[in-house]
Amino acid sequence: MRYIRETAQEYGIDRKIRYGHQVKVARWSSADAEWTVEATKRTARRRASPAISSTCAAGYYDYAGGYMPGWAGDVRIFHGQIVHPQKWPENLAYKDKRVVVIGSGATSVTLVPAMAEAAAHVVMLQRSPSYILSLPSQGRCCELAAR
Repeated sequence: MRYIRETAQEYGIDRKIRYGHQVKVARWSSADAEWTVEATKRTARRRASPAISSTCAAGYYDYAGGYMPGWAGDVRIFHGQIVHPQKWPENLAYKDKRVVVIGSGATSVTLVPAMAEAAAHVVMLQRSPSYILSLPSQGRCCELAAR
């Protein structure tokens, strides 16, 4: 939490954060280049560039353990090694092996290209698509983000 607060202060976004709102609906209008956000405390209309959007910090994350789904009756048909990134062993041997990375979050996006250099085959398995956008550190996108 301290890291998040310090980073928000460092980049000046702490003054733009709306705390205590439960977002009910967020609608993007391509025609108007605008988000309409309906929240429990109020409805706010915000103009944004298509490259800028709303960020909701509303997920599960446990630094100590990480999320691990269970299987009914803990019966698995896969008998290979299962490794959670939160408990990644330093000597994990995946060279020349077939690997499936489950999930498409930031950790997966880092793991897949790195593992592909040594593994025989790497597949990323995801339930729903994620979108990753690379933004330059200067120029028009940064000027819009600073608003």
